[in-house]
Amino acid sequence: MIKYDSSIDTLKHIKRVSQLLSEASIELINRASSHDNSKLKTPEKELFDEYTPKLKDCTYGSDEYKSFLIGLKVALDHHYANNSHHPEHYKKGIAGMNLFDIIEMFFDWKAAGERTKEGCIYESIRINKERFEISNQLTKILENTAHKMGYIKKDKKGEIMAINNITFEIDEDLRRVYLEAKKVLFVLLGDGDFCFNYEDTLADLKKAVSKLEPIDKYGLPIIPERRAIKEPTSGC
Repeated sequence: MIKYDSSIDTLKHIKRVSQLLSEASIELINRASSHDNSKLKTPEKELFDEYTPKLKDCTYGSDEYKSFLIGLKVALDHHYANNSHHPEHYKKGIAGMNLFDIIEMFFDWKAAGERTKEGCIYESIRINKERFEISNQLTKILENTAHKMGYIKKDKKGEIMAINNITFEIDEDLRRVYLEAKKVLFVLLGDGDFCFNYEDTLADLKKAVSKLEPIDKYGLPIIPERRAIKEPTSGC
C-alpha cells in the first residue's frame, strides 16, 4: 500500500485559497476605485460643498456634528441608498452587510476621522457601536484591525494615548519617549507630514539618535527649547 503524502492536497488547498483571496482583492479594488463617487454628483455635491468645511472643524458625534447631519439629510439619504458600505443602506443595518461592506466601512471611518477635529478611529468605533448596535464581538474585531494597522489612539484633546496596541495611559514614560521620538523624526525629516510606525521606524530612529547629543536615559536625544521646534502638523 502506497503511503499517503499530504503535500499534493495541501498545495491544492493553498492554490485554491490564493485564488479566492485574489478574487476578494478584486472586489476590494473595485470598491476603492468607486468609493463615494455619488458625492461628486447632484443631489449630494451641492450640500457637501456647503457642509464639509463645517464638519472639518467639529468633533465627531457631538451635538454640533449631529446638527450638520440634519442639514445634510437630502444628500445623506441619497448617499446611503447608493452606497452599501453604510449600515443605513440596509433595513437590518449592520446585520444586512457583507464582509466587503464591513471592510469598506471600517476604512471609511478611518479616513473620515482624519478630516474632523480630534478624529480617532477608536472613538469612531466606540460611538458607532452604540449608534448601530454593533455586537461586542464585531467591535473587538474592528479594534483589533485598527491595532494591526498601527493606528494611533487619541484622547478627546487630540493627545496620543496608544499606538500599535501599546497604551500610554499605563506607561507614561513610554508615551513621553514616543513624543520625544516624534520630535526627533520631525527635525530630521524637515517641515511636513510624516507617519510614525514604531516597528518600521525604530531602526532608522536608532541611527539618527547615534548622531545626536546629549542622550537621555531612554537613549533619545534631549532637544533644547531654544531650537523652537515646530510640532508636526499630523501623524498616523
